[in-house]
Amino acid sequence: MQIVTLKWHGPYNFSLIENRDIAYEYGIYSIYQIFGGRENLLYIGKTTRDFMTRLNEHLYWMNKVRGTLKIRLGVILLEDGQRFSRKRLSDVESLLITWHSPPENTTNAIYYYGRENLTILNIGRRGHIAPRVSTDDLQ
Repeated sequence: MQIVTLKWHGPYNFSLIENRDIAYEYGIYSIYQIFGGRENLLYIGKTTRDFMTRLNEHLYWMNKVRGTLKIRLGVILLEDGQRFSRKRLSDVESLLITWHSPPENTTNAIYYYGRENLTILNIGRRGHIAPRVSTDDLQ
């Protein structure tokens, strides 16, 4: 079983996120809508570039969302001897999308296409992201 730990930061207002050091890291991000007093998970994505660059590419649809947008940023915590892997990042994104089914994600919304035997431990300010997500628990 491969275990990946994601440390979540935020929530941040999109208009102020560029002032945070974390905005220039990479990993998994989630976009939330605050509307009518409720927070709703809209989108989960990944980036190997900095978060700011990737989030700016979503402006075409983010500008159409009613209410306030909040962003949470997840960084993979690597243990000693572990190296960053684009494939691992893709698997983490895929499993999170399959598990949570955010309405703005279309890829991986129904089926998980990543590696078997993956568990994600979500720590920190994760919002609506489950604390533990595993391929063993997919139905």
